[in-house]
Amino acid sequence: MGKINWSRVLGCGLLVGIVWIVLGSGVTALLGRDFAVLPNNNLGKPTTGFLVFNVVLDLLEGISIVWLYAAFRPLYRPGAKTAVIAAFAWWFIVSLGAATWCSFGFFPPNTVIPLMIGTLPALIIATLVGAKPVALIRVVAFDFGHALVDEERDVSVPLESRPVHLMPEVPEILLLIPVPMAVWANTRTATASDLQRFLDRAGIGRFFAWVVTSVDAGFRKPAPQFFDFALRKCGLARDEVLFVGNQLETDIAGGQEYGIRTVWLSGKYLSEHR
Repeated sequence: MGKINWSRVLGCGLLVGIVWIVLGSGVTALLGRDFAVLPNNNLGKPTTGFLVFNVVLDLLEGISIVWLYAAFRPLYRPGAKTAVIAAFAWWFIVSLGAATWCSFGFFPPNTVIPLMIGTLPALIIATLVGAKPVALIRVVAFDFGHALVDEERDVSVPLESRPVHLMPEVPEILLLIPVPMAVWANTRTATASDLQRFLDRAGIGRFFAWVVTSVDAGFRKPAPQFFDFALRKCGLARDEVLFVGNQLETDIAGGQEYGIRTVWLSGKYLSEHR
């Protein structure tokens, strides 16, 4: 499981909170009139302190909902479905609190139930808005064979002594990528250290902050455990990486099934190796 990007949780959570303030005010105006005029409620004649407190509370609610979204995302993938699940989970928690207050006799249920019914769609809409922004790509990860290196030449020569045959224009392309890069490779026996030494010998090792191999991970692409291991090693969430590979069955299908954005290198980049 990738880590939670707390800066995005905070930023998107504040956005959810702002939308929730607007929509929640509308729900209260339409469905909460009886609730607002209750003698033990300040909604009828709110003070400045009361308004400030509720604005802060709504913003914190927005952050909490996006935190739930980020926590659920590895299970259900990024998108509208996960946003709806997070919004419903938060609404359910709040509804339990409201039910508790009603059971203690603080508020009549008939004044709270319409508010809770109207709150659910408002929370879902606010969460969908906050979950929509696409994460910036923080890292570009490359497959090794036939994405960076021609793996069909001198294939019988051990990696430590194999002549270097880079794919066309690899050094020039790497120079143009403005974010950190990684290598995520299926290997038979080579470890990350073995691959790093080859990359250094090829003159491109300096471009890569991380090297991940299936030997070190204990799983080969397209297994989700490989991508779990790679994200942990790189300290990334799955929506923060772009994976570039040449094998549809392993690189592209595996990455997309896991929820990672991918780029397929076709044509001259295809090979028989898996």
